[in-house]
Amino acid sequence: LLADVIPAVAADMELLQRNIKTQELLEETQLQAERMEAQAAQLEEQSVEMEAQQAELLATEQWYRTILEYTPDGAVVVSPDDTIILSNPRADELFGYEAGSLVGMLIQKLIPTAMGADNSPREPFEDYIQRRIRQGAYEVTGVHKDGSRFPVEVHLNLLPAVAGRGVAVFASMRDITERKAVQDEMRRAREI
Repeated sequence: LLADVIPAVAADMELLQRNIKTQELLEETQLQAERMEAQAAQLEEQSVEMEAQQAELLATEQWYRTILEYTPDGAVVVSPDDTIILSNPRADELFGYEAGSLVGMLIQKLIPTAMGADNSPREPFEDYIQRRIRQGAYEVTGVHKDGSRFPVEVHLNLLPAVAGRGVAVFASMRDITERKAVQDEMRRAREI
């Protein structure tokens, strides 16, 4: 009798062990599903936050571009290799170019004396800019697209490295032809 019962009990024990293992696997699977749901919810929340941050970043960028666009002075951003990487409409107009066509141009085409254009040994970009910033506004000769020359007052500011770009310089430029004419007229009047 015992010989007949032992195989049945062993089979029942094996079934019981399988049921226990299946129950454990089911519980573990449910825990994993709950963790995955929590992670999915967290990812969704992070995605919504990222979209909001991107929208805010785009709005801020547009705000700054609008300020730059409506600034009464010509403005350009120049990279360390002397390439104009951003310009406002007033800068394009000041030098007689179509809107946006200054981007990619070397600054020396507009201001021949800019940053070592005279082929003299060039000091490091940041040193040059810092020296010019300390000098404050300074006067240079600008070259119009048609080749005519005119006096330009320049203000420089060093821009920090951002978003994988190295440092750059922000140059604000103003045509001072009228101011120079008035100064010359006043000087001539004093000489009389």
